[in-house]
Order: sequence, then structure tokens, then C-alpha cells
Amino acid sequence: MQQQSLDKRSIIGFVLISLILTGWILWMSTTQRQVNQTENKKVETKQLPNSAKEAKKNATGTISSANGNMQQEDFIRIETDLLKIMISTKGGSIARWEMKNYTSWHNKSYPGNPVQMIYRGQREATISYVNNDGKKVDSKSMHFQFTNAERSYTLKGNESITITAIHELAPGSAIVKTFTISGNSYACKTEVELRNMEQYMPQRTYDLNWKGGLKFQEQNSVDESNTSIALTNVNGTIDEFDATEYAQPTSVQSSGEIDYVATRTKYFVAAIIPQKKNPNAMAFMEGIKEGAQNGGHIEKYSLAYRNRYNGGVQKDAFTIYIGPQIYDTLQAYGLEKTINFGTFYGVLILDEDCLATIQCITDEIHAKDESCPTIVAKDTREIQR
Repeated sequence: MQQQSLDKRSIIGFVLISLILTGWILWMSTTQRQVNQTENKKVETKQLPNSAKEAKKNATGTISSANGNMQQEDFIRIETDLLKIMISTKGGSIARWEMKNYTSWHNKSYPGNPVQMIYRGQREATISYVNNDGKKVDSKSMHFQFTNAERSYTLKGNESITITAIHELAPGSAIVKTFTISGNSYACKTEVELRNMEQYMPQRTYDLNWKGGLKFQEQNSVDESNTSIALTNVNGTIDEFDATEYAQPTSVQSSGEIDYVATRTKYFVAAIIPQKKNPNAMAFMEGIKEGAQNGGHIEKYSLAYRNRYNGGVQKDAFTIYIGPQIYDTLQAYGLEKTINFGTFYGVLILDEDCLATIQCITDEIHAKDESCPTIVAKDTREIQR
């Protein structure tokens, strides 16, 4: 009789959990589909000329090389199972990161328009340092040279390619950056190599930067801003930073053993993850809130991870993740705590502990009845495809 009673409680618990999760998923998805058709038309007519202006303004430009000559910006394009990526000679940076399997709300007006994570004209994963004049130098102003012969690559499955870009400041002194990209990953392995840069870096430090935030994907910019923040994981503790002031940049810094520094929007995350942990590392976050069309607003967050340069030839490895908030995917990089689990009418808080509890309950039920499927905890707010 006791075993029978326990089985009933398990079944009731499983049913309640299923109902709550199903209701939460439906509520989250339907709220995003409430589109005002009149506003749609207004947004479309205003955005077309802006896009045309931006295209002209941010066309491939020229940048100065070490000898002062103007150099044309060059790109390497990589297409994987998940992404379309562009690596630029402008700073040895990431110029484009397009999600092939996701579409933004613009897809309603421009069918097939995919999610683009980087704002037009922005160059990410640059490095910066303070020079002998006390001025901050950003590698975005430097022209790098690719060592790769090809300018286009297609990767499938576990295939990978390493893109190498080098900027020589003087004979024997150079900055070398590499990006290793795989066919089935939302992350890339990034290496910064400094060769005899002592005379250019008197403070013996440099920052690896993500400066442009993440491009918003929702029509309702206010709703997306409500979940947009920057955060660091310092000594195992999450420090969140939310920009609340209009047109007034605010910044914070963290120090200690930093596992990552990241920014997220409603559905996506960008994170810098150092491969070698430093107990005296520093991370910087800056945010600004800006007005948008139709009474909306957006938030942009800049990230920087500061690394120590010890002189001579030094190589530092990082992982840069730019992808969706899917629990299992993020967990593989130690980023599961970046997920915004949200609330269910202010009552149910779906955080990591809650999901772990649900997993334990379902595991217990599964152990008693092998025909019962086990729930895998993951972020269910994946953007509609």
C-alpha cells in the first residue's frame, strides 16, 4: 500500500510539472507573436532608407598599416553547418556572425532574413593597450595580413579551419591572432600572440574586447532590453550589470579568478572565456541605454578581459562563444548560469536549481517506470525558427 501511494504522488508531481512547463512555454511564445500590423508598416518604411545609408556608410574601407600606407580591408568567409562568419583584416577581428538556423522578426517583412549577431560596421574580438604616450590603442585601427591562401571555406561536421592574421609593428615585434572555427560549434578558439611588444606596451597589459554588444532581434525592443545585461563569473559568483541610464555610459569592473565575461539578450549570449585561469585577472563592463523607434529602447554592453603581458613571445588562448541560450549547449562551455530563466506570472522562477530539482523528480519517476522519458533541462525560450 505504501509503494502504491508513492507511485500516485510521483505521477501527480510529474503531471503538475508538465502542466506548469507547458503553460510557461506557451505564454512565452504567444507574447512574442502579438504584432501590431500598423506599427509593422511604419517600421518598414523607416528602416529601408536607414539600411541603405548604413550600407553606404560602412562599405569596405581603408585602414592604415604600420608603415602608414592605406590598406584595403580584406575578409575571409567561413560557412559552417550553423554559421556564416566573416573575419576581417581590420584589427584581425570578427566582422560578421550570422546564425543560419534562426531568423529575426524582420523575417516577416524580408523572408529569409537570418539573425546577425554583430552590428553593421562593428569589428569584434579586437585587442587594445596603452602606449607610451598614455593613449589607448585599439587593434581595429591596424591592418593585419592573412596567412591563409584562400578567402572562402565551407566546413561540415567536425571539420575545422584556423584563420591566422598578423600585424607587424617593427621587425621582430608583432601581434598575431588566430581563430579556429569548427563546422558544428557556436564557439571559436581564439589565440592572441604577442611578439616582443615590450616597447609598445609600457603597462604590460592588454584587453581582449567585445565592444558592440549583441544586435537586438525582437520587434519589441523594450521587452528584449528587460533581459539584456552584462555579467561576469568571478570566483564562482555571478556579478550582473544592468545599464539603466539613457545616453549615459556606466561601467563596472571585476577582479579575481574570472571564468568568463559575457553579455546576453533575450535569446543569445556572447562570452569571452579565458582558457588559463588567473587569480588576479580583471574584467570590465560598460553599458548604455539608447532610444529606439516607436518609443522603444536598446541596451548595448561592451566587454573587456584584461590579461598580463610578461614580455618576449607570449600566447594566450580564449574561447569566444556567440550563440543561442540553449542549456545543454551553454553547459558545455560552463556558461549555463548566463541563462535568463524568467518567471511564470511572477510565481515560478525557472533557475538552474529549479531545473535540477525537476530533473531529480523525473529521474526518480524514470527509475520506477522505464517507459517514462527523462526530461533534459534546457532553455525552452529558444527563438522561433
